Amino acid sequence: MSCCRWRRLKLGRPEEFPFVEAPDHRLIRDGYETLRELGAIDDAGELTPIGKEMARLPIDPRIARMVLAAREEDCLREVLVIATALATQDPRDRPLDKRDAADEAHAKFRDERSDFLDYLNIWAFYHEQSKKLSRSKLQKACAQNFLSARRLNEWREVYRQVRGLLVEMGATPRHAGQGEPADYDRVHRALLSGLLTSVGKKGDGFEYEGVRGSHFHIFPGSGQFEARPKWIMAAEIVRTTRVYARTVARIEPEWIEAVGGRLVKRTHAEPRWDERTARVMADEKVSLFGLEIIPRRAVHFGPIDPASSRELFIHHALVEDEYQTRSQTIKENRRLVRRIASLEDKARRRDILADAQTRFVFYDRRLPPDVYSGQTLERWLKRAAERDPDVLRMRESDLLVGDAASVSADAYPTRLGIDGDELRLRYMYNPGEARDGVTLEIPVEKLGQVRREETDWVVPGLRAEKIEALMRTLPKSLRRHFDIRPVAMELAGSLTPGARTMIEEVADALAARAGVRVSPEDFRPGELPEHLSMNYRVTDAAGKTLGEGRDLASLRRELAGEVKAGFDAAAAEAFNRDGLTDWDFDELPEFVETRHGGRTLRGYPALADLNGKAGLRLFDSPEGAAASMRGGLARLYVHHLKAEMRYRAGHLPGIDSLRLWYAPVGDAAALERDLLLLVADR
Repeated sequence: MSCCRWRRLKLGRPEEFPFVEAPDHRLIRDGYETLRELGAIDDAGELTPIGKEMARLPIDPRIARMVLAAREEDCLREVLVIATALATQDPRDRPLDKRDAADEAHAKFRDERSDFLDYLNIWAFYHEQSKKLSRSKLQKACAQNFLSARRLNEWREVYRQVRGLLVEMGATPRHAGQGEPADYDRVHRALLSGLLTSVGKKGDGFEYEGVRGSHFHIFPGSGQFEARPKWIMAAEIVRTTRVYARTVARIEPEWIEAVGGRLVKRTHAEPRWDERTARVMADEKVSLFGLEIIPRRAVHFGPIDPASSRELFIHHALVEDEYQTRSQTIKENRRLVRRIASLEDKARRRDILADAQTRFVFYDRRLPPDVYSGQTLERWLKRAAERDPDVLRMRESDLLVGDAASVSADAYPTRLGIDGDELRLRYMYNPGEARDGVTLEIPVEKLGQVRREETDWVVPGLRAEKIEALMRTLPKSLRRHFDIRPVAMELAGSLTPGARTMIEEVADALAARAGVRVSPEDFRPGELPEHLSMNYRVTDAAGKTLGEGRDLASLRRELAGEVKAGFDAAAAEAFNRDGLTDWDFDELPEFVETRHGGRTLRGYPALADLNGKAGLRLFDSPEGAAASMRGGLARLYVHHLKAEMRYRAGHLPGIDSLRLWYAPVGDAAALERDLLLLVADR
């Protein structure tokens, strides 16, 4: 655009332009759009600061924009050379009858990275020759290289004039040889500021997709024709036999976004809470006049849409507890919510804890509009807590909506005493789930010490319901003797856990009350809801689940190896002895209690036969100790009465014949040892 054309532009809103077929009507419209794309005017049609500076340069606004951007990128000398070349006619000649010779001569000026850099090479050649050649010889050198001396002079004059204006504006380009040359990125970012509407993205084959739905190809004479970069910019888009981009260079899409500024359009989709960053993130798409620059990237949605981000933040971070906060107040709120929620699991109701919406409203009323992430919350809390430490503190009255008086700690304990140790009880109200009801967490080393007679009673808060459910499984001939619900309530208060199961105790109590025979076999416990039977979760030292279910006997069988290994490891240092040959210890107690891993273990001592040696071991149950005691005692007899028993064995009737018969099977000494152990056992 010439200086004259620039001055004729009428700035203002497009709707204010006179809709008449005036000769310069299209000029006004095109000028407005051009200046808007270059950032020279704002949406109100007023000149921006950069627009006012552009108006001082009597060259095409696009060229002026490049030069001013070069000032910011610190590459003014290089860009001024290229920009003034674009503002004048191309100095390269290509006569039709000498095209091959011209192409060969021009090849030495080519830069494989960018067609724009060719101008720097031509400029350097021309000035180098002008320093050492006369005018006539310089013209001859230009002609030999198929360069127009007249156009080179015009280019140099435009450069001199624009440089003078820049000096007046306080921007003085470096002379050749001063300082390090500017790098590729800085030069081309500056050029891009004036060529935003001439960018393209590689499509299928050789075609490029441009702005506003346009498509074009790289001109075959370009140095980038073979390379076909993914993203390019061009000095001009021309239509000949097809639409071509001329004077082309590779660019990065990030440059378009940075240079485009407010011309770039950003759309956002799928806002979501991201626990890792403690922010609401969204997928952002960046485009320029319809050309997709960045198809999808995750961005912080908070500054973009604070209201929507705040809602998502409160719901996920504070109501759903998906944010690791440093605030002790919020941590206490969460503990209060969990405590009240546990009452619902225990009482098997969903009408005690306030719903998520109520908790959302609590935070929504107290947090300011600009709190939409973990970072903004922590900053605000630091200031707000100085004025009111309880600004976000919840009270029971904020969370309780139902009566929780019946859900006492006595009725629904959190631990169950087993052989001097307290095992954790966990509650869940989720019918159909495997853990619905009460779950007893058992360390593997204590599995053998848990008795069904203790756990069959579940917890006091569920006993009345379980007794009632059991009574309803009785045959009708027995069931008709009882007013089931009142009787169940009465028995729940009078019966206590002891050495027998609940079914046995209930059967005897009902028989005594009605004067009829009621046996445990009359009940059908398999018809009871699962939550009325204890669920057992067996864990290792790290808390990993080894087995889980409601059948205690099956769990013991499945985990027999793990139970023994776990108990042996816990009890090894407390009682174990190896290599016994005499009863040189006191009478064995009924049980021994040891501490391991912060819990009490009750072990039952007994002698054990340990691969041909007698020893002392602790067992996790009386049954296991009794089973080991006989074999261990027999082995101790063999060692204690070694000489006498060996003599007796050597004189057993028919022993020689037995040795011969046993020879194909094994060693005669092994036979003798087995016989001695059998004698000791008898």
